[in-house]
Amino acid sequence: MGRGRGHRRRAAGPRDRVGRARGDPHPDHHARDPTGGARPRQPGPVVRERLDLPLPAQRAGNGEPHVLGRRRRLPQHRAEPGHHGPDQSHHARADGRPPRDVRRQRRMAVVGAAGPARPQGHDLRLLPRRAPRVRGRRLRRVELHRPRDVHRRRCHLDQAGADHRHAPARNNTAVAARLDTDRATVRRWRTRFLRCRLDGLSDEPRPGVPRTITDAQVEEVVVRTLEEVPEGATHWSKRELAKRVGISPTSVLRIWRAFGLQPWRTENFKISPDPLLIDKIRDVVGLYLAPPANAAVFAVDEKPQIQALERTAPVLPMAPGTPERRSFDYVRHGTVDLFAALNTATGKVIGKLSATHRAVDFRDFLDDIDRQSDPRLAVHEICDNLCAHKAPVVQKWLLAHPRFELHFTPTYSSWINQVERWFAELQRRCLERGVFCSLDELKTALDDWIKTWNEQARPFRWTKSADQIIDRICRYCDRISRPAH
Repeated sequence: MGRGRGHRRRAAGPRDRVGRARGDPHPDHHARDPTGGARPRQPGPVVRERLDLPLPAQRAGNGEPHVLGRRRRLPQHRAEPGHHGPDQSHHARADGRPPRDVRRQRRMAVVGAAGPARPQGHDLRLLPRRAPRVRGRRLRRVELHRPRDVHRRRCHLDQAGADHRHAPARNNTAVAARLDTDRATVRRWRTRFLRCRLDGLSDEPRPGVPRTITDAQVEEVVVRTLEEVPEGATHWSKRELAKRVGISPTSVLRIWRAFGLQPWRTENFKISPDPLLIDKIRDVVGLYLAPPANAAVFAVDEKPQIQALERTAPVLPMAPGTPERRSFDYVRHGTVDLFAALNTATGKVIGKLSATHRAVDFRDFLDDIDRQSDPRLAVHEICDNLCAHKAPVVQKWLLAHPRFELHFTPTYSSWINQVERWFAELQRRCLERGVFCSLDELKTALDDWIKTWNEQARPFRWTKSADQIIDRICRYCDRISRPAH
């Protein structure tokens, strides 16, 4: 075969299996003519059969000429210099080489003259045509079709749809623009469908070794992953499962990836038992998506026990090829609590540092919000179900300040409070990699962080409606309540 990228030049020696001396130039080799111009690539033996070109006489081992066996033909045209068929002449390159799609088609079509033909059907990357049956139901396959399979079927369906609607069929350019592909791809698959009908939509034999992993082995990998665990362990590793099934660990990993299986991962969940779950979700989400007029909405919460940590060794700075490094152990210089109120409309934060987070501390924080907010606006505060937020001292303060109203999130549902998203930014960009040699240094860093944030504050945008959140919770509860779980 022609020498492509990454292949070494073979040394001259005895003649190979098609009767060509190993040092002779291959018909598929891209060389230059004596005039210095690029000589176009000549089709190889199998490509000549596919393109219906005259087959060169090849010498067998006994010196007699013979002709390779015939294969399926492609559209009839000759690969002459500067000309590539009636529909591809305008795509010819200046150096005489065929267009990219023709070169790609030839590379895909060339198979060893004496090598075994690759069987029709899916290889391991596509996995079996029939999905395995797990727990009495057919498992949904993931990523089993490559983009070109989808394109060829969509081209055909687009053509058929136009015929059924008694409307003129779209031309290749319109279909290519609609499917976000090139016109040559649409023309090629339409031509193959008109010539071979449904048989033309299947893959041609491709170069490479035949498939060695059967559908039964793929199904065994999926079923064992979902329904069994190895002895003395909680989940399968790719090497343990590969040893049990009799395939390579890489093959197991490819099957897992194709079916969306990740046995090494776990996630936590908690369904809120709050009897007013739906009402509270609608109340809180309504404040995000449709806040009341002449009112300010604040997401309020506290981040307790922020530690002032000092590493036992100096932090080594980042260098090219090496991330920042710090010692594992540390010295703690104390803790501080942070009360924060995020204005959902502007993104600005009102913060207060405190040594504790008792009910009286929360009441003092409400006084700070009262002083820093517009007195002409009503104030709606979203907070969790901490007992300090419902203490009598807080209720008494609310009676003295009627423009304030508290909205409580459902139990175990702090994710619905937008200030938690701001706390995540604080942890990631200020606290996680910070080194604080004293509690005062930590307080200064927190005050500076809040000041910097407010100078360039931007609000978080809430995208989910209350109905979408409730429907997702219902679907999840329905799935985990089935007998399979």
